[in-house]
Amino acid sequence: MMGVTCDTEGKVTALDLSEESISGGFDNSSSLFSLQHLQKLNLAYNHFNSVIPSGFNRLENLSYLNLSGAGFLGQIPIEISQLTSITVPAHEWWRPLLSLHGLQELSMSWCKLSGPLDSSLGRFENLSVIVLNGNILSSPVPETFSHLNKSTILSLHNCNLIGTFPPKIFNIGTLSVLDISFNYNLNCFFPDFPLNGSLQTLRIGVTNINGGLPHSIGNMRHLSELDLYSCGFDGTIPNSLPNLTKLRSFPTSIFQLSTLSVLRLSSNRFYGLVNLNKLLELKSLTELDLSYNNLSININVTNAYPSFPNILTLNLASSNLTTFPSFLRNLYGPVQKFPTNLFTLDLHDNKFQGPIPIFPEQAMYMDFSSNKFDYFIAQDIGNYLSQMSFLSFANNTLNGSIPSSLCKASLLAALDLSNNKISGLIPSCFMNISNNLKVLNLNNNNLSGHIPDVVPTPCNLRTLNLRGNQLNGSIPRSLAYCSKLEVLDLGSNQIIGDFPCFLKEISTLPFASVYGSYQQMVVSIDGSVSYPLVFINELIN
Repeated sequence: MMGVTCDTEGKVTALDLSEESISGGFDNSSSLFSLQHLQKLNLAYNHFNSVIPSGFNRLENLSYLNLSGAGFLGQIPIEISQLTSITVPAHEWWRPLLSLHGLQELSMSWCKLSGPLDSSLGRFENLSVIVLNGNILSSPVPETFSHLNKSTILSLHNCNLIGTFPPKIFNIGTLSVLDISFNYNLNCFFPDFPLNGSLQTLRIGVTNINGGLPHSIGNMRHLSELDLYSCGFDGTIPNSLPNLTKLRSFPTSIFQLSTLSVLRLSSNRFYGLVNLNKLLELKSLTELDLSYNNLSININVTNAYPSFPNILTLNLASSNLTTFPSFLRNLYGPVQKFPTNLFTLDLHDNKFQGPIPIFPEQAMYMDFSSNKFDYFIAQDIGNYLSQMSFLSFANNTLNGSIPSSLCKASLLAALDLSNNKISGLIPSCFMNISNNLKVLNLNNNNLSGHIPDVVPTPCNLRTLNLRGNQLNGSIPRSLAYCSKLEVLDLGSNQIIGDFPCFLKEISTLPFASVYGSYQQMVVSIDGSVSYPLVFINELIN
């Protein structure tokens, strides 16, 4: 019913023209826009059949505007946003939209909207973008939103949503961005994700997730951003996560899994900052592998020791580290000492400098290759290698001699000291460390003297690489006992003597480089003998 309200001076302050069957529309020249004292205007439920005039911005005192069901066409003019005094009553902000049947984009972030998300919004067939961030909607997300089959962006960040988020929305075939983060009272659970789903960005941090990540998360091959921060989810991390090869940012929300025991995320394309203070919350962690990503690891922690009380395996290879994380060290004495329960530590391809750390006695696998260590190897290092099976200091600038205490490493299967500046003699006990030794690589150092003529019996050596030193003398005859030898490289030394015919007995040796380019070798070969060797160096240069 039409109504007019005036103030004491006769100025029109409120005009109600709702449900008057007005048709034909009006434009910016309408006398309506001359009502400078107008505070409330209701044009709801008429038949204007025209675009919304831009002249509303001249009604500077307008605090209430109702265009619900008024039959307007086209876009909402930007001038309406200049009505700084206008407020939208609770539960009514969405009503004016119902007449916009061709609406394609709804973007009203931080507009102080309140009231519910009405189910009618899910009936807009052409609506592709909904961005309502930062409003106090205090309502569930209607199930009808899962019918928005043309939707590409749905962003309801920080809207005080409640109830359970409709799981079917995750699988809208056109949806590329879904952001429902920072809705503290919103519950959600993941559906089974279809193969090659369209989602590229998924932000659900600071919500309440029931259960954990499904294995089908690996089907979301287009996903480049995944935010699961502080969701309270439980369960295991699915082994399908490495399928997300386009994922750019590291999902630090994984660190919320307080009972997590194994975390392997190596050889992906993760980038971003990993704060070790978050890592230290994983008290149950026994294995952590972040190697070969593009991560920046913040090693400055506030509670450095003790931490990771159960850690057994730590792999941070190629992580751009320059100093040892303090949680790895017990700063006792001049040399760093690792926690006593660590079995496997892979820190190769970083930028560590200084002395070699001291290992826990039960350590089995240690790889410090391709760093910048420039000290000598501690003479008592062998006292800490009673359980060691793999040890590599390759590609550093270590100097000094090889400690004879290494011969105490009776379980050592592979030792690689190649590409350093180690000098002196090869300890006489070195070739006889243990029956377990399979790989010995001392390539490209400054070693001199004879090759020790002592090997264990039986000899299980598969690879012996002494290339690029200053070794002299003859090839040890005891190598004939190494019946499993596959690679023998003694090139670029000063080896002399007769051709080692005894090597013909080693049937597993298809490749050998034994001479270098020295003329001192006296070759004596029976032409009837066929040796299973491929010599890659010229015997006489």
